[in-house]
Amino acid sequence: MIRKLMATLTVGIVSVGVVVVSGSTAYAGCVTIPGVAHRGGTERYVENTADAFRDAANKGTIRWETDVQFTADDVPVIMHDDTVDRTTNGTGAVSSLTAEQVAALRTADDQSVPTLAQFINDAEVDSAQVFVELKTAPTEAQWVTFLAALATRPAEASRIVVTSFDGPTLQALRAHTPLYRTGLIAELGDQSVASVTQYGASILIKHHNAITSSRMSAWAGGGLTVYAWTVDTDSEWDRMTWYPVAGVITDDPTGYLAWQRARTC
Repeated sequence: MIRKLMATLTVGIVSVGVVVVSGSTAYAGCVTIPGVAHRGGTERYVENTADAFRDAANKGTIRWETDVQFTADDVPVIMHDDTVDRTTNGTGAVSSLTAEQVAALRTADDQSVPTLAQFINDAEVDSAQVFVELKTAPTEAQWVTFLAALATRPAEASRIVVTSFDGPTLQALRAHTPLYRTGLIAELGDQSVASVTQYGASILIKHHNAITSSRMSAWAGGGLTVYAWTVDTDSEWDRMTWYPVAGVITDDPTGYLAWQRARTC
């Protein structure tokens, strides 16, 4: 009777999210997952600016995600869009402007557009891990400037992950250097392990709505490290803890940290 009662209790406990492992109790829903500041976060400063990333670090988020475009003279700069219109006082495609012209632009909060080299230097100062997304496939000249910018702080290579939606771009990076880990970004739908690893990537950055238990099992079983993007609500932050993913990429890193601190288990 006692054994039967204990078995019943165990089933009941597991059903509400408590897993018994080697005599200890782990609460699956209480896993702490690192937050990644998407473009530095947008709570206080314009995205992809030095102040946005520094503010994230000051508040406790030392994992940053950013984007790289190339100027007309092949300098890699921190910009999500292919034009400067949305986030600066300028107009036109990044690729049509020189680095000097981009440097003269100002954001709405009176900041300049960082170069990739400046971003890497700031990441080193704050000991941040960075996810650097290539928004375009670099030319040979741009590979040279891109890799030189990443090497601004050579000792920090282990903290740099180069990402892209385009697998062949990641494959091209591997052909130029094996120094950096790479991650394939993918939207909705399933993703086979082979569709990631064929490009030399070991990281999958997947849209949060596409993440399920069965898919996570397959990805983890195939050796992939999975990050969820872009996750901005309490309910989705909570859902991610049940898999769990390696990190949550969010526009609201400050809110995510506050949510973590307020949780009770």
